[in-house]
Amino acid sequence: MNKNSIALEFPAIIEQLKQHALFDKAKQALETLAPYTNEAICIQKMAETTAARKLLDSLGSPPLAPMSGLEEMLVLALAGSMLLPRQLAEITRFAAACKRMAAYLGRGETIDETVATYGRSMQDLSGLRAEIEHCINGEMLHDDASPALKNVRRKIEHTQAQIKEKLAHIMQSRKQYLADSYITTRQGALRAAGAAQVSVSVWRYGYRGIGQRCHPIYGARRHCKIAGRTKPVGN
Repeated sequence: MNKNSIALEFPAIIEQLKQHALFDKAKQALETLAPYTNEAICIQKMAETTAARKLLDSLGSPPLAPMSGLEEMLVLALAGSMLLPRQLAEITRFAAACKRMAAYLGRGETIDETVATYGRSMQDLSGLRAEIEHCINGEMLHDDASPALKNVRRKIEHTQAQIKEKLAHIMQSRKQYLADSYITTRQGALRAAGAAQVSVSVWRYGYRGIGQRCHPIYGARRHCKIAGRTKPVGN
């Protein structure tokens, strides 16, 4: 940037504009701005600025939403990579913002066509948005996202039901050995638990592989029957 631009505090103006930019791409474009030396271009840009001001005065602020990472998602999609559900959800928000902005500029065509006609160049992404929303709810994939996914999830639910039924049968058939019993699901895995009423001894190996006899702990304090005697076992 030349001395004249610095004398006019043009860098400070650029920084003020960047504070109002919602997209990284817009901030990068603002950094490349410089005073125009061509009179015709200068007149054209001033007309665009005047038209934009008319839209703001008549229609209010444009319906823009802050977005980030869109360029990275586009690169991944063009390379054939698989986008995560949260990334696809971000794309639907971008598509919705484009639709709102196109409608905003469409209303502005009756006020001034200089800037408002830019909305005609915005591609309609309603079809893409509808397809993503059909497959994703928030950051979760719908079962109906694809027939293969629906079939896999149905098999998982069926297998989990069989496992749960089997665990319940085993615990019911051994209930005389348990004070209480229950089945829980933790991190996607079914677990059966209960407080045992039988004597248990466990062998473990120490640091050098020497066998050491220890006793399991159920709660803060339990009693294990050892060699005909009842001995308290603590933590």
